[in-house]
Amino acid sequence: MKLSVIASFYLLLILCGCNNIPIFQQPTPTFTCLEQSQAFLDQLETLATRWDDTEALANSTSRIALSPVIASLQDIRRQVDDLETPPCSAYLKHYLIQYMDYTIEAFLLFMADEPDYKITEKFEQAIQSYDLYKTEFSKIMGDR
Repeated sequence: MKLSVIASFYLLLILCGCNNIPIFQQPTPTFTCLEQSQAFLDQLETLATRWDDTEALANSTSRIALSPVIASLQDIRRQVDDLETPPCSAYLKHYLIQYMDYTIEAFLLFMADEPDYKITEKFEQAIQSYDLYKTEFSKIMGDR
C-alpha cells in the first residue's frame, strides 16, 4: 500500500509538473529600485553633468546672448524626458524635469526683462523641485 501511495505521488508530480508545487518552485528574484534603475541613473548622471555645466554658463551670460544657452538647456531637458525610466524612478524623473522646466522659465523671464520677483519665484520653485528630486534620489540610493 505504501509503495502504491509513493508511486502515485511521483506519478502525480510528473503529470502536474514540479513547478506547480511551491516547494519545488524557484523563487522569483526581486530587484531593488537601485538595481532596476542603474542604467537610467547612469544616463541621467551624464545629462545632469551637462545640465550643470550649461546652467553655470547661463548664470554668467548676458541677456542678449542667453538664447543659445537656453536652447541647450531645453535640449538636455528633452533628452532627460526621453530616457526610459523604471516605474520606481518615475518621481525622480518627474521632479528633475519639473526643476529643469522652472529653471528654463526663470531664464526666459530674465531674458525677456521681466520683473525680478517673477524670476525669483521661478527659481524658488526650481529649488523646491530640486529638493524633492534629491529626496527621491536618496530613497533610491538607500535601497541598496
